[in-house]
Amino acid sequence: MPGPGSDRGAGEDPKRESTTPYQGIPRPTRRTLLDGIAGVGALAVIAPLVDRIGLGPISTAAPPPDAWPLRRYDPAGTAGNPDATPPSDPAVDWVDHSLSAARTTSVRLVAGPDAVYASATETVALDRADGSERWRVAEPGGRLALHGDTLYVASGSLGTLRALGTDGSKRWTSDIRSGAGSLVVADGTVFVGGGSGVYAYTADSGSRKWTDGDDWADQVRVGDGRLLTSHGDLTKYRQRSVLDVPLGSPPAVDWTVTPDPNAMAATDAGPVVGRNRVDDRAALLALDGAGQVRWRAVTSPDGQFVAAAPLAVAGDRCFVALVNGDESSANAVASHALADGARHWRRPVEGVVTDIAVVGDSVLIGTRPLDDAPIEAAGTVRAFARADGSERWRVALDAGCRQFAPVDGAVFVVTDDQRVVAIR
Repeated sequence: MPGPGSDRGAGEDPKRESTTPYQGIPRPTRRTLLDGIAGVGALAVIAPLVDRIGLGPISTAAPPPDAWPLRRYDPAGTAGNPDATPPSDPAVDWVDHSLSAARTTSVRLVAGPDAVYASATETVALDRADGSERWRVAEPGGRLALHGDTLYVASGSLGTLRALGTDGSKRWTSDIRSGAGSLVVADGTVFVGGGSGVYAYTADSGSRKWTDGDDWADQVRVGDGRLLTSHGDLTKYRQRSVLDVPLGSPPAVDWTVTPDPNAMAATDAGPVVGRNRVDDRAALLALDGAGQVRWRAVTSPDGQFVAAAPLAVAGDRCFVALVNGDESSANAVASHALADGARHWRRPVEGVVTDIAVVGDSVLIGTRPLDDAPIEAAGTVRAFARADGSERWRVALDAGCRQFAPVDGAVFVVTDDQRVVAIR
């Protein structure tokens, strides 16, 4: 099923479309290629081994500390940047209304060292200092990923993945056939989770490497050198093999489990998952590299909170937003140990928690008003001390916070009325 806020579109089964250069002739199968190798005399001995030769782990590099290049900051989805310095006692600095007419399309946001990139019905680059527009691409936008001097835009309405220069120049366009729920760039590859599964593209040319699955994939992560995806089930892939390249095949599946994640971050020890319900109570799960549960933490012993999302990971802790199921009372944010799930602190929060991140020694959260709140109620961005959960500051917004991108000394926010706001 589509994840929250996803823009799934209808599309054909991606497995029907060739992802290799073979045109007009039958594509070879793994079996026929192995048989061909085995038919060459001495190579028959090594034929069974060829398919097991891996191409190595997916390498990732830490994003620049003064940037927020992906929806959850890094390919692992940690939403944790301990090297940045959060603002102290901030206020609203500037507001941009240029995408506020996009009422039916969610604005997506990433931040580079010099500009903020926002995308909905169009894609714009805003100067970080004053919000002035640097450039605009008047084509439907969507999910964003910033990598080096390239901005990747996955458009659900167009069914395309586009690469733009950070100067707004158009580099290439590829077909994704359906909406995009998640977008990650790692090791020269753009991974897209969407309405027809998972896609992988060469980052510098847009050529499709492979596709896998036929169901909505709303989260894509890279952890410990492996690809993880969620679509109800949580799947971990193996390293791609030598034979996968000429066949245009995805990597083989290592394991699939069913934790029903609505939030996920990858760590070296295994993924951490926020889960909707365990015996009608919100829970965190930490899995090991084999997909087995390392620990399970019930985040709300009284059963009040029934959803655990979103989450952030930094150092030896995991921070999770707890959302009340009927959204009629205060929600919360909590800190848990990554080693065993023990809870360090939990703080009630007025409003619905919509985003969470770790920046330096602070935990930032965004909120929107409760459904039954008075009309004058506003959303907020708040900072809590990472160590003990004490509140450090809060900034009121004219509308609910939908998403933010924190960087050194500033937080860029998308509000429910589709404005981009800078607080610093």
